[in-house]
Amino acid sequence: MHSHAHGNVPTTIIEVSPSVVESFMGKLKDPDPEQNDNELIIPEPGLRVLAVVRFRNLSLNKADFEKSVNFKRTLPGKAPKYKGKIVTHNTDGLLISFTTASDALRFAMEIRSEFIKSNEGGTLPMEIQTGLDVGIPVESEGEIFQKVIETAQKLSHISGGDITLSAEVKILADNENFVFPPGNAGLQVLYPPELEFLNRFMKFMESSWFENDLKTGDFTKSLGISETQLYRKVTSLTGKGLSRFLKEYRLEKALIALNTQKDNISRIAFENGFNSLAYFSKCFEEAYGIRPSVYLKEKFSG
Repeated sequence: MHSHAHGNVPTTIIEVSPSVVESFMGKLKDPDPEQNDNELIIPEPGLRVLAVVRFRNLSLNKADFEKSVNFKRTLPGKAPKYKGKIVTHNTDGLLISFTTASDALRFAMEIRSEFIKSNEGGTLPMEIQTGLDVGIPVESEGEIFQKVIETAQKLSHISGGDITLSAEVKILADNENFVFPPGNAGLQVLYPPELEFLNRFMKFMESSWFENDLKTGDFTKSLGISETQLYRKVTSLTGKGLSRFLKEYRLEKALIALNTQKDNISRIAFENGFNSLAYFSKCFEEAYGIRPSVYLKEKFSG
């Protein structure tokens, strides 16, 4: 009866840490009981634009890695300039909350410009890709801004543009009279049909990437499309063929495993979708310029 009385207004209560809310939305303000000015509990609307900035290493040799680390350290400090609030910050990337699409885009465009300038001559062995999406704190059951974060994370895997945004962010920016660069340089907008495919593709990828016998046919069967359509769509979105995208995805997961545990490399290779240690070592060295055994030795030798 209570739900019926509220119509379509959600009635689920989700307990959220005040620090988590503050990281996304700023410090909340309780009304002053001694004032009668109808002060709002939250002085700003709940809508937020979330930016996921993803770092992808292209070399793990010590000298190259230090260059990347030094550059990454400069990025969080640029967020306050655009009223951005750092939600998470680690070696793999950033999650930042903005109150406007314009500020989020200006931030993303500045770090892209800084990266291009710092990478003249290809001296910075890394890639930076940014995904932008917009939404409200709770759209369904789950953590605060969970749906928005997941979409922004998926968009950060797209390499057709260094900055990839959902159509909703584009509409919001247009309403804010944001001036896009000529030809939308460095930007890629994903409209609903493309975003729907990306969500389905990445959902299957995230549930199956570690399977050693994963085949193209498994993707086509799950997504309900032909191999030709699959290749065309994946290449259009990511700039890479399916095999390369899957291999790089697995290598990033394997690198996380290597960074968090001193484990048997053969086991890490197998658990991350590679059929043999030799093939894993070959792919790892091609991607990062160093064998996994050497990388582990250097990392944990102090």
